[in-house]
Amino acid sequence: MAAIQASIRRGFLRSLYNQAVANAASLQEALQGFQDGCFTAVRTGRLIVNSSGTGHSSSFEIPGIVRGFTQDQVFGLSEDFLQIYTDTVAALSAASADGSDASVFAAMLADDRMQSITRVRDSFTLLNLNPSGPLTQ
Repeated sequence: MAAIQASIRRGFLRSLYNQAVANAASLQEALQGFQDGCFTAVRTGRLIVNSSGTGHSSSFEIPGIVRGFTQDQVFGLSEDFLQIYTDTVAALSAASADGSDASVFAAMLADDRMQSITRVRDSFTLLNLNPSGPLTQ
C-alpha cells in the first residue's frame, strides 16, 4: 500500500468520485482514467513544461497535484483504489446490496485500507510487569 496519509487518500477518492458524477462516468472509469494518467507520468519519469525547436531546450516539472509525493506513490495509490473498488463491488454483490456508484463510494471510504489506523495491538505497558520474571526479595 502506498505510504500516503488516510485523509489524503480519502480526498483523492472523493475528488475522483465527484469528477465521475460531474462527467456522467462510472466510478470505475474514473479510477481507471486516474491510473492511466499516473502511468503516463511514471513511464516517462517527468512532465515537459516547455520545449524549444532548434535550440534543443526542454524544461521539466513534477506534476502539480502530486508535488508532495513521488510518481511511484501516486501510481501505487491508483492501484490501491482499484483493488479496494474490486473488493467492494464483490462484497456488495455477495450481500445482494445496492451496487450503485454512490454505494460503492461510501463502502470504499469505510474500508479499513482507507483509514489512518490499519492495525491494533494490545498494550500491557501500564501493568508494570518485570519482563525477566517475578520479583524476588
